[in-house]
Amino acid sequence: MKQISILDSNYSTTKLCYKFLSDNYLDESGKIKENLKFSVTIPELNIINSKISKKENEEIDTYIFFPEGENRRGEGGLRTKGYIKFSYKYENGKWWAIDFRGNKLFEVNLPKKVLKDIERKKIRELPLVTIVTVVLNNKEGLEKTIKSVINQTYPNVEHIVIDGGSTDGTLDIIKKYENCIDYWVSEKDKGIYDAMNKGIDVASGKWINFMNAGDKFHNDSVLMKINLSDSYDLIYGKVILISNDAYNGKVIGRKVKKDDFFFKMPICHQAIFHKKDAFEKIGKYNTSYKISADHEWILRLLSNNCSMKFYDLIVAEYLMDGFSENKLLLSKREKFLISKIYFSNSNLKASYLYIMSVFKSIGVKLLKKLGLLKYYRFLKS
Repeated sequence: MKQISILDSNYSTTKLCYKFLSDNYLDESGKIKENLKFSVTIPELNIINSKISKKENEEIDTYIFFPEGENRRGEGGLRTKGYIKFSYKYENGKWWAIDFRGNKLFEVNLPKKVLKDIERKKIRELPLVTIVTVVLNNKEGLEKTIKSVINQTYPNVEHIVIDGGSTDGTLDIIKKYENCIDYWVSEKDKGIYDAMNKGIDVASGKWINFMNAGDKFHNDSVLMKINLSDSYDLIYGKVILISNDAYNGKVIGRKVKKDDFFFKMPICHQAIFHKKDAFEKIGKYNTSYKISADHEWILRLLSNNCSMKFYDLIVAEYLMDGFSENKLLLSKREKFLISKIYFSNSNLKASYLYIMSVFKSIGVKLLKKLGLLKYYRFLKS
């Protein structure tokens, strides 16, 4: 039976950790030695040369550490100090560590502090949730997001931070909370979806949520309110929009059907929990789409007969002043191309919607120039 511990720091709450590397792998600073970094082999954890290889019919490998990329500015987190996280399941009177594929790894001894709480709530499964945060030069927003993840009362959370090479002090924030971040890297990437794909590559969780810098969970108990033992490929809820205009404070989110994705993304990725296994099945985000790759991925998921479930609760607070809000025409064009692929019998409808959306975008820009945009938004809402 292996001991699962809680790492204490000035910031962390009861998050579970397992020390998978002995001190022989670590240098004087407590981080993994560079010459051993890519030679970690632990067959009982399915780790070979610091990688969990994809199986037949799977699309992606899972990495423990990233090879050095372009203009790397730093790397760290609990994983570089020898700690890793798993899902846990109670079966036949015992708790077991489970990997993201659902394989039973080894019997574990959970800390009494955690056992007392989950036994009171009759919890018999603790799936690991990986939160991926993408950031570039947004130190204030990143700190807000990190605190939101730390404060979740759910005890089994992994936090991955992918920084695009920030120069504004973002790295200082990352290092400030390093004992609460499982893995982080700072280096140049090819855009937001490339960064999100990197997060997928190192995620150990059964579920993956993308909570980018500036966004946050609606409250500290969100993850406790969702049944993370669900067998669905994707579960999602609502968001509150945070902006400086008429949309501020608006709650959006509802149960959606495939047709709802015809020419728009009707759910926000901040409120989505993607099963890691779904990325294994259908691959990661298509980075040829600069704004709408999440839209295309969900249509790809639905085209593979995967399943979705809606939770009628507010999951996140979404900061609207983001990338896609400033690129309306490109967004419309990408959605048009996506709709043609996945709704091949509806090209006429797609063309009509595309043309109308372009006119609407031009009208929005004109109203903005005239200082009248708030009236359009009030009418639209």
